[in-house]
Amino acid sequence: MSSYNLLKGHDIRLKGNPKKDIVDIPLSSHIAIHPAQYKGMKPKLLVKKGDSVKVGSPIFYDKTKESVKVVSTASGTVEDIVLGKRRIIEKVVIKVDGDESESLSIDKSEDFKDFLLNSGLWSYLRQRPFSKVPDPDIRPRAIFLSLHQTGPFSIDLEYLLKDSKKEIVDGLKLLSTLTDGNVFLTLKKGSDFLSDLDLDSNVNVNYFSGPHPSGNIGVHIHHLQPIANRDDLVYYLSLQDMISMVKTYNSGKYHFNKIVSCGGTGLDRPSYYKIRRGTLIRDIVGDIDSTIYRIISGDVLSGKTTSLDDSVNSFDEILSVIPEIKEREFVGWALPGLKKYSLSNTFVSSALGLQSSNLETGLNGSIRAIIPFGRWEKVLPMDIYPDFLVKSILAKDIDQMEKLGIYECDPEDFALCAFSCQSKIEVSSIIQSGLDFVELEG
Repeated sequence: MSSYNLLKGHDIRLKGNPKKDIVDIPLSSHIAIHPAQYKGMKPKLLVKKGDSVKVGSPIFYDKTKESVKVVSTASGTVEDIVLGKRRIIEKVVIKVDGDESESLSIDKSEDFKDFLLNSGLWSYLRQRPFSKVPDPDIRPRAIFLSLHQTGPFSIDLEYLLKDSKKEIVDGLKLLSTLTDGNVFLTLKKGSDFLSDLDLDSNVNVNYFSGPHPSGNIGVHIHHLQPIANRDDLVYYLSLQDMISMVKTYNSGKYHFNKIVSCGGTGLDRPSYYKIRRGTLIRDIVGDIDSTIYRIISGDVLSGKTTSLDDSVNSFDEILSVIPEIKEREFVGWALPGLKKYSLSNTFVSSALGLQSSNLETGLNGSIRAIIPFGRWEKVLPMDIYPDFLVKSILAKDIDQMEKLGIYECDPEDFALCAFSCQSKIEVSSIIQSGLDFVELEG
């Protein structure tokens, strides 16, 4: 057991923080499955429009790893298959009939790995480097999970899972069969959540404290067992996904519910919502004017813009709705900024102690040349030189990228760098392009 106190980073104080009231959303009339969310998979559809599906029916599989598949989370009829550019499958829409009495049952295999593959729950796992659905033929050296969340509108997992401690113990034991190394579990420093639990010896418990991104799984991996090269693989997943695996494994019936933290000033009732995976965002938060508010699957730093007719990303547990601003503020640079959010002493608000802000999507300036003022380093609690790494990515210098630690990186870990950047550089997007490039060419 180790304890880490990270000083670099920043906790963004936003208005519209969700209350810890769990609102149960009934099964909606439609669900949506987005194959593009499962990075690393090349989807091959197993259904067509008009087909009937049950809970657990395979919807598509990975052409490069045929044993890896994604299944339906509800029973109904395939109403639409939305194709994008180059006929990429963007969305499979299923009209729910509400009859789940014939949902597929699962044979409980003695081998947990076979169970995950047969049930379609293997797709809940991701690997580093590259943050993609892993190849089941390659065994990881470790598996990482975290109860410590620090992103804007993050869910309080200790509150949420206080009655699921048995499933956590069972899940950690089952996950340990997937690796020859340790299963790492991270908690907030000072937590007594595990005080009454009997964990296996190969479960390595660690405690982290500090501002965001101290709760990011990539930061935990960096400090506990850094990734050395592209073949140095570790798995990670959310605890909610692990509990879904355990409940499905123990009961033989699928458990596709999860809790999503919905926050932001665009919501009438910021709260925790219990949903079926694949539920349309419209059925969670109601009708929202997308010209006034931006809907983000994930947190405001690292999430992706989405729409009411899409579902929350399969790997996200946060839904953010914040004001959309498309026009620049006239001479905004010359105003005192009494209510401006600032990470420095640029505005008067820093002296007044602004407690929370209704942050908007405006860029507040134009993109400029990269000037190394040290802003990125102040919010990145990793032993990585972000300025040099970004420049090596733009130069497509693979050797330099590898020396600077590209394989330890993920866009979400650099989201604060983009937020605080005086040059308005999309640091996270550049990190992702670097990862894509070394995966393809390295």
